[in-house]
Amino acid sequence: QYNYGIMGLSFRPGDACVVSTFRLKRKDDLWKVTIHEFLHSRGLPHCKTNAPKCLMQDAHGKNTFYMKHGLCEDCKNSLRMIMTHQER
Repeated sequence: QYNYGIMGLSFRPGDACVVSTFRLKRKDDLWKVTIHEFLHSRGLPHCKTNAPKCLMQDAHGKNTFYMKHGLCEDCKNSLRMIMTHQER
């Protein structure tokens, strides 16, 4: 697989994630990458609906975090399910 250079990497689910500012043109997008990777570490996959503004959309090697604003409804529901199962 071609290596684009990472913005972030996480096991899903996992105990740790890594984020980097190297490929970010806007350093204020670091929090978005961090949230994306943290949610992977909690078990949330990439956005199944591929919603353009969803933080969990797969970047496919492109830096699109400047366009991301929160989670879509599908990802919010998936996260609720994950969190409910982790509480038990």
